[in-house]
Amino acid sequence: MNSSQEENKEKLRLFTNQLKKLSFPSSPISIPLADFVITALESYLGDDIKSLDAAFGVNPKRGVPGFPRQREELARKVIGMKIAGNSWKEIADELGGDERNIRRVADEFKVQILAEYIKLKDLIDE
Repeated sequence: MNSSQEENKEKLRLFTNQLKKLSFPSSPISIPLADFVITALESYLGDDIKSLDAAFGVNPKRGVPGFPRQREELARKVIGMKIAGNSWKEIADELGGDERNIRRVADEFKVQILAEYIKLKDLIDE
């Protein structure tokens, strides 16, 4: 860690200590809010957590953005278009998304969706 980062961490430590002193019933800062900020900063400063975003619980989730239902609907469209012969670029252009995210969504749901296309009778020779 460079000296500038160390200085900034020290400023955060001082802020945390001052905030602890300010958080009493007559303070303009509510106690629950002060406790939230203090806990997050102490977690970060104690090296328990590596980023302020993570300490405050606002870091983005990994993976493809969107709710599962929205991603599944998108995956159905993507896989249908892929089965129809479209390229990944064509699919991304038509659906207005990033090609990498389009591929990830399709990959996330491909087994489930393709299983729906395959009928059991197609798998068994009679």
